[in-house]
Amino acid sequence: MMNQNEQGKIYQTYLLKEFFSDKPLFNVEALTEREQNDLQHLKENLNPNIKAVIEESVANVISPFYELDKATKGL
Repeated sequence: MMNQNEQGKIYQTYLLKEFFSDKPLFNVEALTEREQNDLQHLKENLNPNIKAVIEESVANVISPFYELDKATKGL
């Protein structure tokens, strides 16, 4: 069984993959059904403090890309 840190790394990877998968420029494959199930399991079972730190970290990483995506769609 994985510890919370290992689960956190996977959670972070899945969140990033989920965000970038619909951006053709990055060529990231969508989450598989198994990964989607794993992501849901992690959302439900990961320590809330670890989850919050990871989600904040992911938000900081994707924020510039999100703003760029919005700007290019507005052109």
